[in-house]
Amino acid sequence: NRWEIIFATQDGKETALMAIATLLRDGKHRALRVLRDQANRRSVPQRSWFVIWNITTACNLTCKYCKVPTVVQSRPVKGEATKHLPLLLELDPRSLVLFGAEPTMAADLPEAVRALKENRPELWIQLNSNGVLEPILTEVIPMINKLELSLDAIGDSCKFLTGASAKPLLGKFKRYHALAQQHGVPISIHAVITQANYRDLPELAVWMRENLPGVWLSIRPIIPDSHPLSVQNDPVVNADFMRVVESLPPEVGRSFISDPTRQSKMSCSRQFFRTVVDFDGSLRSCKVEQSAVYLEGQHYWNRPRLQGAWDAARDFGTAYHSLVARPSSMTCIHSCEWFLPFDHFLSGKVSADYEGLDFLHGTLDLEDVKELNDYTGERLGKTFSLDELGPFLKPDVRNDLRIANSGRMSVEEARPECFVSSG
Repeated sequence: NRWEIIFATQDGKETALMAIATLLRDGKHRALRVLRDQANRRSVPQRSWFVIWNITTACNLTCKYCKVPTVVQSRPVKGEATKHLPLLLELDPRSLVLFGAEPTMAADLPEAVRALKENRPELWIQLNSNGVLEPILTEVIPMINKLELSLDAIGDSCKFLTGASAKPLLGKFKRYHALAQQHGVPISIHAVITQANYRDLPELAVWMRENLPGVWLSIRPIIPDSHPLSVQNDPVVNADFMRVVESLPPEVGRSFISDPTRQSKMSCSRQFFRTVVDFDGSLRSCKVEQSAVYLEGQHYWNRPRLQGAWDAARDFGTAYHSLVARPSSMTCIHSCEWFLPFDHFLSGKVSADYEGLDFLHGTLDLEDVKELNDYTGERLGKTFSLDELGPFLKPDVRNDLRIANSGRMSVEEARPECFVSSG
C-alpha cells in the first residue's frame, strides 16, 4: 500500500512520465485506484493558497509568442487593479503573482499593492513585468517580494519578437536592479526562447553578468513544441540551441526546465491549490486534466518507449491532485514553471537535481502534514496514514517518528495529534 514517487530529472518532461509508468507497472495499482476512486467520488473545493492575478488585458508590447488575450495600447488604464481588492482579500492567498497581459498597465497597481500589504503584511507578492513603465515599477518594487522581468534579447531579435527595441530597457533594468537591492527584492530575467533569438543568449548572459550581478536568467523555450518559432520542433535547431545553452557563462545562473545538464536546483512552486483571478473577476483553477488536453499529441509523448505512459501519468496526476496530496505535478509542464520559485509555503520543500535522479522522500514538515490532514479530513472525508505520508516527510521527521524506509508503524505509535489513520 506504500509507494514512492520518483522524480527523474535528467529530462523533466520525459523521465517523470517514465517514472510514473514504472511505478504503476511495478504493482502499485491499488494506490492509484484508491486515489482515483476518491477523486471521482468527491469534488474538491478550491482553496486559494496561491493566486495568479491577471490584472488587465492591456499591454504595451506586441510579442509574437504571447498566448494571453491582449489589447495593445500605450497608456496605463485607471481602476483595473483596485476594483478586485475585495475579492483578493476574501481569497486570502499565501502568495500572489501579479500578471497581465502587462500588470503595470494598471495605473492603480501601486495603490492596490499598498492596500494588499497593509491588510495582509505576510502576503508574498511577485510582479511579472516587461519593464517598460519605469514610474509604476519604481513605486511598486519596494513593496513586493520578487520581481521577474522579461527580456528575450538585447539585439535586433528583441524588436522582431516583441515589437520594441531592447536598448531603452537596458538602462531601466539597471536602475530596477539597484532599487531592488536596496530593498532586498530578488530579480530574475525571463527570456522566452525561439528560433529567432536563441543564438543571442550568450550576448544577453554576458550583459547580465556585467550589469546585473546576481540576477538569475530563466530560459523558457516557447511552447507548445509545434509552434513554428519553437526551437524544439526541429532536432537540428534544438541540438544547436543546447550547444548555445552550454556555452553560457557559469556566473549567470540559469533555470531551464528541459536542460539535462542543469547544474543548480529548482524549487517546485506548484501548489496544493492554485487560483487564477482574471481581469473580469472570474476564477479558474489549475487542474492536471486541463494540461493533459494542452500537451496531448506533442511529439515527445509519441516516442515508442513512452507508449501508455502519458495516459497513466494523467490518471495518476489527476487523482493525486484532487486529493491535495501532491507537492509537485508529474504531468504538467505548463504555466507553473513561469514562476520559480515564489511561493513561501512550499518553496524549497521539493527540489530536483538535474545532474541525476532525486527521490522525493523529504518534503513536508509535521505542521504541513497536520494542515493537509485537517483540510482533507474536513473537505474530503479523507485523511492519510503514515504508510501513505511516509515518503513525503522530511528525513529528520521520519526518523523522529521511527518510520523506516521499509517499515510500518501505526498512527497511534507516532503522533496521533498530527495524523489520523485512513484505515
